[in-house]
Amino acid sequence: MLEQDMSRFVRRTVAVAVALFAVALAFACGGSKKAPASVAAAPTDAGAEAAVDDEADPTGPVEHPFASDAKQALEMMEAAVEKRQKRIGRCVEAYRKRKNAPMAKLVVKIGVDQEGTLIGVTGKSSETDDEANECVRKALARAPFPRSHAGVIEIVKTFEYQPVY
Repeated sequence: MLEQDMSRFVRRTVAVAVALFAVALAFACGGSKKAPASVAAAPTDAGAEAAVDDEADPTGPVEHPFASDAKQALEMMEAAVEKRQKRIGRCVEAYRKRKNAPMAKLVVKIGVDQEGTLIGVTGKSSETDDEANECVRKALARAPFPRSHAGVIEIVKTFEYQPVY
């Protein structure tokens, strides 16, 4: 019994020491906010990401993470758009209100160059709504799209109601 208590005490002491070492290391390294590319591309809980929607963009330059290949660039673009879901949702609702169609589907193409700069937002179909495209472009204006060697990357996003069964 005494050995079990001693063992538990040693494990807790080691855990606390490791945690303190990690905090000290973070402070010693300057507390860098920039995550490595492998961490930045790691999948996360979609609900948590949507909740992080940064309503008030800080001023100053936008940090554009580097994607090592086209697949990672696409994943990072999807994540950047997902973070702005709340803002884009307001654009979609305004579009539906203008169309007087509460279930209307909005399809947009989002283009980003190799430096992570948003090139533009256009409609995909013949029913293009310039006002909705401009609203989505403004919602994504300061999004941290990735830099890459893949050149211009374009993704298509569809905003529509999905039946839930």
